[in-house]
Amino acid sequence: MAGAIHGRRMTMTTIPRLSQQPVYFKMVLLCCCFYVLTLTAFLQTAMAVDYTVGDEFGWSVPSSPDFYSDWVDEVAPFTEGDTLEFNYAPGTDSVLLVDDLDYRTCNTGNPIQEYTFGPHPFVMRPVATYNFISGQPGHCLAGMRLTITPIL
Repeated sequence: MAGAIHGRRMTMTTIPRLSQQPVYFKMVLLCCCFYVLTLTAFLQTAMAVDYTVGDEFGWSVPSSPDFYSDWVDEVAPFTEGDTLEFNYAPGTDSVLLVDDLDYRTCNTGNPIQEYTFGPHPFVMRPVATYNFISGQPGHCLAGMRLTITPIL
């Protein structure tokens, strides 16, 4: 046992008995883990960024078929928790979340999800890749599509 000198008297300091130490250390370890997880969640939320797809141009038929892929390259990297805001007037267009094949072929007939009321925010979750195309005929072929792979 440890001792401490107070004046001229020696008193005993209470420390956990050997049989209690594993529980004590487990509690300390559990508290540290909880702190780290809470801090990580806070930092991830604090670091999330809101993006307007196409910036001031918004979600509309671009003058160049590479407009949205160039935009992705300029603002990347994207991370989990970031929000993409698709700005378009309600009833003028839509945003379709599609698989790789439908993205490459501009197939609007089989979306994973469809968003028809703009402006529409989309929060990225931990998946490999997001493929977005316009739901209006001909818009995807004109370059109104983008693919994003957020870093995790």
